[in-house]
Amino acid sequence: MATLAVADRLIPGFGEQMRQISLHYVPTAILSSRQVGAICKQALIINLPGQPKSIKQTLEGVKDEQGNMRVRGIFASVPLLHPIA
Repeated sequence: MATLAVADRLIPGFGEQMRQISLHYVPTAILSSRQVGAICKQALIINLPGQPKSIKQTLEGVKDEQGNMRVRGIFASVPLLHPIA
């Protein structure tokens, strides 16, 4: 995987969170190795799932029938480093 080749450091929590979200929709999601997070110099690299629907689910997280958040999407963990005025 190209991400692993350029990464200075892996961030395992991002892959784990993406797989946790995906498990709500796909029973074999735990087997995915594509979903990783890494740091390369000062850049955050996040490899998202391969399907647009899965990407949307990963970013938004999982909500219950009442719309309450059950599992947060991955961007909940990404700090806003340069706030937009």
